[in-house]
Amino acid sequence: TQRIIGEVKQEVTGYYKHTLLDLDAVFSANSIELLEGRFEDENQSGAIYKEKEQWFIVVNEDHPINRKRFTIAHELGHFFAVDKGSIQAEVHFEDQNEVIKDYSLMKRTEEIEDGAYQIERQANMIAAAILMPDDMVRTLYEKKLSLSELADEFGVSEAAMDNKLKSMGIETLESAGE
Repeated sequence: TQRIIGEVKQEVTGYYKHTLLDLDAVFSANSIELLEGRFEDENQSGAIYKEKEQWFIVVNEDHPINRKRFTIAHELGHFFAVDKGSIQAEVHFEDQNEVIKDYSLMKRTEEIEDGAYQIERQANMIAAAILMPDDMVRTLYEKKLSLSELADEFGVSEAAMDNKLKSMGIETLESAGE
């Protein structure tokens, strides 16, 4: 996973506008089409599927923009994991492709088997790495920005930013007060 994250970070390096990853540029460079829609399960955030040679990412149109951005980056994480040779991700994708086409992905609240959990975790790690690069986060954190300000800078939720800071070993006042 770390090898894949490194390769993906390298691939998207030129697609930042200040601190925001330009997702449209990433889609264009990788021939991915973004669709917005509603899912039967209103809590479902997104899905990725491939039809013939075309990749599609579908995101829940009812979710707030910062959640959509993380969902899109998460689905890109699945795409890049397959693209960069993650055998586990590719096998999981092939097994799930028909399910994905029907937009019936596993729900967050359901128990998921270990292999699927690892695939979802890998996608989250890739998403966090490309939406909130460590060096950019550290630079802005050192300027004493609040959790809310940091989240806004990167176009993510406060929860996503808090998780990122914790993964970097940084405890925020907001999370320490919980």
